[in-house]
Amino acid sequence: MTRPPVRADDLVRAIEFDPEVVAALVADARPFLAPWLPWAVEEYTVDSAAAFLLEAAAGWAAGTSFCYLIAPGGEPIGACALERRIGPTGLEIGYWLHPAHTGRGHVSRAVATLLRLAGDLDDVDHVEIRHDAANHASRAVPERLGFTLVDAEERRAPAAPAETGVGMVWRIAVRPG
Repeated sequence: MTRPPVRADDLVRAIEFDPEVVAALVADARPFLAPWLPWAVEEYTVDSAAAFLLEAAAGWAAGTSFCYLIAPGGEPIGACALERRIGPTGLEIGYWLHPAHTGRGHVSRAVATLLRLAGDLDDVDHVEIRHDAANHASRAVPERLGFTLVDAEERRAPAAPAETGVGMVWRIAVRPG
């Protein structure tokens, strides 16, 4: 099983960062993230960040999760990941950005980089993005990058306060199949 590189464009493997840096970034962004991300609802501490970084290291070692911080110029402003949780030949992409950096194309560039990295993995042929139907900011990314909406009514229990429980699933091929 191949793995993506630890650095690509503005992406830096999350485990390269100090827990204090990650904790400060998330704590500051939490009011913006909490409506959509269940892990951001509770207080986010240095211990929370350290636990996340340990989990990220374990996922990288196992080849199941490749978490990056979006860090233009070396300063983290958000995070994204390729996750092996949608079947043997697919990866799911997740992302979030500090609100002070939205609207500048950072997430779209990060996701485009993740698509390129996924396409370089010899066992991956497609990528999906999933989000709640009410999360219009998350929807803009797959629309902008040419994903196809394959399910607009995925039923699931709401996991965060602003979620409706109706998920949207977007897919794109990264290798002819």
